[in-house]
Amino acid sequence: MKKMTLISALAAMSSGAIAASSVEQLEVYGDTVTFTLSAPKQHTPPSCVSGDNHNKWAINLNSLQGQAMYSLLASAVSKGQLVSVRSANRCESSPDIEQAAGVSLSTNYQSPLTAQQPSIYKGDGVTKLGTVIGFDGGRAYFIPNGGSNLVWSYIKYQNYYDDPVFLNAQCAGDAYIRTNPRSPTYIPAVDKYMTQLSNNLAENRLNTKGNIPVYALVNKVNGKSSIVYKAEWQKFEYKYECVAQNKLASEYNSSYSKLEPMPHPLCGDSACVLK
Repeated sequence: MKKMTLISALAAMSSGAIAASSVEQLEVYGDTVTFTLSAPKQHTPPSCVSGDNHNKWAINLNSLQGQAMYSLLASAVSKGQLVSVRSANRCESSPDIEQAAGVSLSTNYQSPLTAQQPSIYKGDGVTKLGTVIGFDGGRAYFIPNGGSNLVWSYIKYQNYYDDPVFLNAQCAGDAYIRTNPRSPTYIPAVDKYMTQLSNNLAENRLNTKGNIPVYALVNKVNGKSSIVYKAEWQKFEYKYECVAQNKLASEYNSSYSKLEPMPHPLCGDSACVLK
């Protein structure tokens, strides 16, 4: 009887296994990982699965099993390996996505990633950091070079609030800004990651520089806002010109303080590049 039970269980596992194929999409939402394979499902998913999510799988990162499966998927994306999935025949991590009970890799399979798979580079556009596997808002998820059991992420942390101001008509030299909520912050006007120095020190404050005219790098060309829409993650390309503010440094409030370069730990001086 035990032998028959074991054979039946193995048969059930076999029937729930999905043929090996490459990972097409891998996304992380809080404690839930969802992914799709390049080959569509051939079995009938459980009734809880919605039509829009017919080919998706879900994994729960709160369990050790889920974390192990996630690591295997990350490795598969990094190395171009094929993945087989075994169904749990229920929805658990997400109410309308089929739960994965197990994944396995075809370790003898190696292939280059598709041309549609973008890579992430340092700000120099030359030094490759890894292969991008998905986006969530402004955050890019990627597998670092050489593989990893964790997915890394990068978000630009761009300053959208204030234009940097300067004390010369070429908008060169020291830059000052009013708000800089994160450090380091990407300042697109100067194409650098920077940090704002404390305004508790008089030497850092703009209003201690006397009666010097102030200029700002603003996102306007010929008096009009100029934004060119770009790819999903890069969002926008800005064009700036140096514009007189018709104010003196001494007229600015004490919240304006000096910026200094502060390289991003991944990207370096400028924002990371996707290509």
